[in-house]
Amino acid sequence: MGRIAILCGDFTEDYELAVPFHCLKMLGHDVITTSPGKVDGQYITTCIHDFNERYQAITEWEGHRFRVDIALNGPAYMHGCVTSKWYLSSGALG
Repeated sequence: MGRIAILCGDFTEDYELAVPFHCLKMLGHDVITTSPGKVDGQYITTCIHDFNERYQAITEWEGHRFRVDIALNGPAYMHGCVTSKWYLSSGALG
């Protein structure tokens, strides 16, 4: 199956990261996350947008913590992803 690296960062839309990540894994793809400014094993915090009827506006809430598998500029990323032909996606796949 494919090898996919998803580029993400703090306050990435929760569903745009979690849904493709888990669906692609379920389909048998090798999926990792990478983020600028983070090191292997650190976490990003996603966000969830919700319509707030009281103010007729969109409210942004803190979502889930999502683990960064490989640092974007780290040697593991450069050797593991670039030379192994990973497909790099940023957030939403659609």
